[in-house]
Amino acid sequence: MFNLNENNRFVVSRNPMDLRKGADSLCGAIRSCHLDPLNGDVYVFSNRSRTVLELLHWERVGYTLYL
Repeated sequence: MFNLNENNRFVVSRNPMDLRKGADSLCGAIRSCHLDPLNGDVYVFSNRSRTVLELLHWERVGYTLYL
């Protein structure tokens, strides 16, 4: 279920990511920035050319990865 709204805090990564990675690898990148991927924030990643975005969000049942 698509559950993003104006109450969510969005955290955008400045560094490009290999978007072939899964949720576990993206969580590792979040943790390396001393952030908690389980806090309900929406983490936004892009590829090197900034043409594709992926959003990672923790919901009650697990991680949701929006492509």
